[in-house]
Amino acid sequence: MDWPRFWGQFSENIDQSAIAPVTKFSYLRELLEPKARQTIEALPFHSEGYNRAISILKDKFGKESEIVKGYTREILGLPTIQAANQKKIHEFSDKLSYCVQALETLDKLDGVNGAVPMTLDKLPSIRGDLVRTDPEWEKWTFTKLVEALNQWCRRKPIDKPSELNDDSFSSKRRDKLFHVSRQRLNPRNCVYCDSGEHKTNDCAKFNQIEKECASITSDETVGLLLKYDIGNDSIPPPVVTGSNPIPPPVVTGSDTIPPPVVTGSDPIPPPVVTGSDSVPPPVVTGSDLGPPW
Repeated sequence: MDWPRFWGQFSENIDQSAIAPVTKFSYLRELLEPKARQTIEALPFHSEGYNRAISILKDKFGKESEIVKGYTREILGLPTIQAANQKKIHEFSDKLSYCVQALETLDKLDGVNGAVPMTLDKLPSIRGDLVRTDPEWEKWTFTKLVEALNQWCRRKPIDKPSELNDDSFSSKRRDKLFHVSRQRLNPRNCVYCDSGEHKTNDCAKFNQIEKECASITSDETVGLLLKYDIGNDSIPPPVVTGSNPIPPPVVTGSDTIPPPVVTGSDPIPPPVVTGSDSVPPPVVTGSDLGPPW
């Protein structure tokens, strides 16, 4: 926890204000980090508890020796950067500058200047650039090292490329779209036999189908497609709606013709009389009788 900076801001804005101690205690608990908050979590929530909390925090985190030790630990723990990675070097410079400024404020920077050569060795990729113009670099303090490192960062700002303006990105994107378009326009496999060894127009099965289709009717096309098993897909039956008439059955020579259907309203046709049949006698009624002679 950066206690000096935290307490300086908290004391100026809250502790020295005219608000009630209970309100100050509430702000304090909300602003503390979880680890520091645990040390005052059990204190009673009133003015005496607030004063006790300030005393505990100052005793635990406000000791100058502990603060100096913490900043020194941060400097010694900086990572070694082998490559000239601008982003990592900028982060290194920011963290080092922060710790050096804090120790300088506490007037404790002279006690850690002996770690300058070791810190400079953690930047082997730019070490030559930092010390090239100063023959007295071996006598540098942390203040001088931070100054040289900040100058290098100003000369080497972090690049912020935009994908919309990146030529390489645009080129890769165009190539990808062109490749996809070619795949869609020029399918790899033949659409008739699913073979990748020839184009669709050169397919032998397609040429044979084309020849046979020239001499057949549309009704026979279905059987031809089934014959060659185009695409291995079954052909769906035709859709018949209520407005479409149902086609009559196809009668071939081997089928017998069904007899006509006779209903009660149809008259029975008279028998057909040929020459070999005898003519029936006329029917005589009572009114047609002649004289007896």
